Order: sequence, then C-alpha cells, then structure tokens
Amino acid sequence: MNRQHDLSELMSSPYQYAPAPTDDMGTPHKEFSTPPRRSQSIDRPETDKLSMIEKEKEEQNTLEEQTDLLLDIAMTTTFNSLLSGTPITDGQSLVSFLCIFVLVWWVWASHVIYNARFREYNWPNRVFLFLQLLVFCAFAAFTSGFNIENGIADDSADQRILDGLRLDQGWDNSTIIAQAAREDRIPVLNERGISMVMATSRLLVLVQYLYAFAKARVKSERIRHPFYVQLAPFVISAGCYIAAFVTLGDNPSRHSQIAKIILWFFPVVLEIITHLVVSFLVDSDPVPSDVDALAVKYNAKTFRARSATVFIIVLGGGLDSITSGFHFMIGNLSFGTHRVGIVLCSSIIFILLFTLHFTSIPDRDRLDVRGEGVKRRRDLGLFFFGFFYLSAVVITLQGIGSMLQVGNIGDSMQTAFQFLRESESALNSTDFHTPLDLGAYDMDTKHRITNNGYNMTLFVKTINSYIPPDPDFAHPYQIVLHLDMDILSDGLNTINAFQEEDLQSLVTNKINAFLSLPDTEMNKARFMDVVNTVITTNATPALWFLPFGGATLLFLGIMTLIDRWSSMKIYTWCQVASRFTAGILLVGLAALDEHASTITVDENYHYTGSRIWKLAAQNWVLPIYALVLLLEQVWEYILVYLARRRYELPGRI
Repeated sequence: MNRQHDLSELMSSPYQYAPAPTDDMGTPHKEFSTPPRRSQSIDRPETDKLSMIEKEKEEQNTLEEQTDLLLDIAMTTTFNSLLSGTPITDGQSLVSFLCIFVLVWWVWASHVIYNARFREYNWPNRVFLFLQLLVFCAFAAFTSGFNIENGIADDSADQRILDGLRLDQGWDNSTIIAQAAREDRIPVLNERGISMVMATSRLLVLVQYLYAFAKARVKSERIRHPFYVQLAPFVISAGCYIAAFVTLGDNPSRHSQIAKIILWFFPVVLEIITHLVVSFLVDSDPVPSDVDALAVKYNAKTFRARSATVFIIVLGGGLDSITSGFHFMIGNLSFGTHRVGIVLCSSIIFILLFTLHFTSIPDRDRLDVRGEGVKRRRDLGLFFFGFFYLSAVVITLQGIGSMLQVGNIGDSMQTAFQFLRESESALNSTDFHTPLDLGAYDMDTKHRITNNGYNMTLFVKTINSYIPPDPDFAHPYQIVLHLDMDILSDGLNTINAFQEEDLQSLVTNKINAFLSLPDTEMNKARFMDVVNTVITTNATPALWFLPFGGATLLFLGIMTLIDRWSSMKIYTWCQVASRFTAGILLVGLAALDEHASTITVDENYHYTGSRIWKLAAQNWVLPIYALVLLLEQVWEYILVYLARRRYELPGRI
C-alpha cells in the first residue's frame, strides 16, 4: 500500500516525476510505462499558451500595419485635396504644390522616423496615432486653392482683367468688390490654418519624444545629451509656425508673406539636419543594450514598408486621374480609334512606374538590409531622398492626366476651327453678299458639327439671315464668331476643360464674357484672345511632363546608388547607368520647349510655336514616354535574369 501511495503522489505532480538517472536506455519498468500519456495532457496547456501568445502578437502586428495604412492614406488624401483644388496647370501651381507637399510629407515622415526608432503599440502611442490622424484631416481642410505666391507677386493686372471680364458678363460693381474681397481673404485663412496645423504637429512629435525619453529612464549622459539636441528643433519649429500665424494676421503685408515662407520651411530644414547629425554623432552599434535604450537605431524595414505603401497609394491616386482622362476622352465627340492607342500607352506607363520601382538586381553576397536586425545610417538619408522621387512620381502621374486632356482639347477645338476656317473662306469668296450653301463645307466638318449635337442646316440658315449685310458689313462674320464660340465652349465643357462654376478661372470668365457680348461687339481679335488663353492654360503640362518623367528615373537610379553602394556589382551598375541614361534623355527633350511661351493659333487657325505642343496636340508625348519606360524595364529584366544565372540564385523574374 505504501508503494502504491508513493507512486500515486509521484504521478500526480509533473515537477516531481523524472526518470531515474541510469545508463540503461532499454524498456522502462512496468510501473513507469503509462506516464507519457499523462505528460501529454500536462504539456498541452503550455503549448496552447504559446500558440495564444503568437496569435495575439500576430493580431497586434496586423493592427499596427492597418493603423499605419490609415495614416498613410490620410497623408496622401491631404495632398490629393490640393491637386483637386488647385490642379498643376502652370509653373505657379507646380511650385505651390511642391511647397505644400514638403509640409505634408514632413508631418508624415517625422511620424515614420519616430516609429522606426521607438516602435511600440501601447495606449499612449495609440492616442498619438489618433491625434496624428486629426492633424492630417485638418491639413486637408486648408490646402484648396493654395498659392505660395499669394501676397508676394503683383497680381493687380490679372485682377483688373478679371474685374473687366466680370463687368462684361453683367456683374455689378458691389458684387465684383465682394467677390474680390472673398478671394483675397480665403488664401490668408488657409495660410494661417496651415501654420497652426504645423505648430500642432511639431508639439505632438515633441510630446512623443518626451514620452519615449521618460519611458526609457536612461541615465547615460552619452545618450541623454544628443537626445536633448534632437528635442530642441521641435520647440523651435513650433515657435516658428506660431510666429507665422501671428505675423500673417488678418491683412498681411508683402513682407509678412515673405517672412511666412521663411518661418514655414526653415524648421523643416533644421529638423532634417538634426536627424542626420544626431544619427552620425551617436554610436549606432546594432547590439542593443539597456544603456543604449535611446540610441539612434532606425528600423530599415519600417522605412521600406511605409515608403512602399505611400508609393502604391500615390499610384492609386494617379490612376484615378488617368481614368478620369479616359472618361473625358470617350466623352469627346471627336473620339476615334487613334485614341485607343493613347489609352493603352497611359496604362503601360502606370504599370511600368510600378514595376520599375520594385525591380531589384539580386546579389548572392548582399546582406538582407531590410531585416529587423539590420539598421544602417544611410537608410535615414535614403528615406529623406524619397521625397524627391515621390514628388516626381506625383507630378508625372498628374502630367499623364493633363496630357490626355491636352489631346482632348486639341481634338475638340479642331471642330470649331474647321467650321470657322471654311465659313470665312466662303464669305470672303463672295464678298459677304452671296448666301452660304452646305456645299461650302467639307464632309468631315459637317460630320464633326453633327456629332457635337448641332444642326448644320440651321447654322447656315442663321448666317444667311444676315446676308446681304445691310447696313453692317461685318454682321454675318460676327454671327459666325458667336456660333463658333458656342461650338468651342460646348466641346470644352464636354471634356471638363471649361467649368462655368469656377469663378476664378480666366478661361471660364473669358468665354462667358465673349458670349455675353452683343453680336455687334464681337471681333476676331477678341476671339483669338480667348482661343490662345485656352491653349496656353492647358498646354503648359506638355512643357514639364517629359522632364519630370525623366527625373523619376534619375531619382530612382540615385536611390539605388544610396541603397546598394557598399555592395554594387556589375549588373547593379548597369541598372543605375541605364536609369541615368534614360532619365537624362527624357529631361533633354525639354529642348523641344524652346519658345514655348509663343504657343498661338495663327490667322488660319493652326497651332504654331513650341514643338512639344505639336507633339502633345497630335498625341505623341505619352507614346514616347511609354516606349522609353518599356525599353528600360525589358533591359532591367534581362539584368535580373543574367544576375540569377551568374550567382546561381533560385527564383523567377
């Protein structure tokens, strides 16, 4: 009985049971033959506990990734609101976009830098993430119609022209004054709002770093002093943005607007320099220790993942712009089979921008620099340089949509030009005394007019009602100009190039003012002024599309150099060289922009001036860019294949 009692106690406690120390590894004694079944039931809770811990960790990682994605979407939504409110149509809007994009990007980038150094998903950091989301939402509210030159450049001449056009449309003086005051007031409110949002974001980042410092409880002076140095710029930045808010006031002067620019961008430069300096001064030994809890060790994987996510979201926004161009292209009644090729080229460009970004030459000896444990100082510089690449990508994608619109405008205006050209020829041949006949018009012209929804017979009948021209000799021609402006405005409205609700648009106001004139006050000079305004306003993207498209490849090559410098092999050098060559070639095509400011329509209603505009109007710019990208991608895939064969690496392209 005592033996059975001792055995039951031994079996009831897993901590007491252990096989006897013996060299005999044969069959165990009979009384010890059943414990393995018992030990399985005892080990199962430990296994389940480990499984539960792994599952919870996986769920937390998923939640972190989804939260990061939410913030990335919020960031891209902010500058997308800028693009929708102030599309890139000229040099001024291009500079304005880049200036506001610097601020939006830096708010996002400083958050990513913090996460790459102090990644921890606890409740305080969740609150920080929520506040960061509010910052982006507030930013989006102040970006519409942003103009960096507001209050600095003298726009009094443009304002006088706009006021005169509004008078021609029948506006009274009080309404014109009220509208002008509103247009002057809104940019100032936006600028003050941006200043306060930036100040809030800097204070938020300061609180995040203070929290990380307090939580680390580091006593090492070697780490504490550089950390204090890094905190100082956040205080200075917040002070600068608050000063900008106060300086602008309700009615800022020109000097206040200039001071605003300094107070906005000096903090960004200061913070970037501080991050770089501190990262080089502080020892970044990859082996963690309690003493180095605040050492500057950035997680390269975080930079890589967040940058890739934003790049893909930006591509998505660009795709939306491109598909809108497809929509208006099909809505253009001059749409034909030749436009299908343009749709195909636009799609190819979009896909190749994606594939080129993620094409990397394999190397057997290359370390996994994207792993959790590898942290390089150069990754911080690579992350900063990504701003230039991302800017070029955004502008290139917007340029694709603009180039589609340029082609649409070129097709649409041809209908009005053909009708006016042939009407003038018929009237001049009869000295304005013989009624017109449908036979005076080409079949293509009549087909275009009919497709635009007009009755050609009614047009001719309307013109003939003023022939012979008694007593006003020019009256028939003025009727032709009025009809032609109707054709032109309706065609532009169909492709969304003429928006009547845009009260600040010079194109909108000039077209409306012309159509509001009495027939007797219409003349060819004013008609040509409207036409040339339409062309110069919408042709500008053709002047910078190829240079920025080339800059995308150049920046991509530079990023490869920064990333792979210590492990560059022959195939990687070939990849970088080809990107540089293709990029320089595309930027060099800017030489076609010589005399671009002289884009006009001649007396016979043909486009003259910049050769790049002729390429754009004939839909050749996008095919050229698509071909260059396609050749570059094929060449890089060949390099990937050769590298895999040489280094005997598994996998496919």
